[in-house]
Amino acid sequence: MPVHKTEKVTGWGNYPVVESFTGSIRSAGDVQQALEQYNLVPRGLGRSYGDQAINDHNFVGDCTHMNYFMDWNEQEGILECGAGASLEEIITAFAPKGWLPMICPGTKFVTIGGAIANDIHGKAHHTDGSFVNCVLSFNILLADGRIVTASRDEHPDLFWANFGGLGLLGVILTARIKLRKIETTYFKQKSIKIKTWTTCWRPWTLTTTSITTPWPG
Repeated sequence: MPVHKTEKVTGWGNYPVVESFTGSIRSAGDVQQALEQYNLVPRGLGRSYGDQAINDHNFVGDCTHMNYFMDWNEQEGILECGAGASLEEIITAFAPKGWLPMICPGTKFVTIGGAIANDIHGKAHHTDGSFVNCVLSFNILLADGRIVTASRDEHPDLFWANFGGLGLLGVILTARIKLRKIETTYFKQKSIKIKTWTTCWRPWTLTTTSITTPWPG
């Protein structure tokens, strides 16, 4: 049984605040032992604004210790890792090798399990979509104690339901994700100095006022 303590727990938005039993989850065995006594909600790095990673007067399992890398296929760019591995840890390890997570939100302090549970999106959502697009499969421990592999081909209903499932369908243990090949972690930037605000807006105003095509509809 994971050693636990009672503490106040909240989401990133600091509301609501509840008292929960908290403890570290390091393996499937820890989850199974906790379920013998409590109902359990898995928690990553706590960057969710809502209340999905809290559990009033019940058990909250800190899954950040399941942050191990299990397998890396450099030819395909496929990483298998524990659900507690964070995007920050993946970036630190793989960016020097020329790889980045395909979906990066506004913060890198998000676990893979949390990214799946919330189906996070990044700044390129309009082109890359949400986190489901880079996940090949995951292993999840269900409430009945079974460990199931879910993918688009194997238990597809369970696979799709967990993206946005907020951790309510089980505890994700490991995942296989696709990384993106990159040339560099740097980007070019061009700065333009202006004298006044009017100077900045005048070219834009002249350009936009010359457009005569009406909006469709």
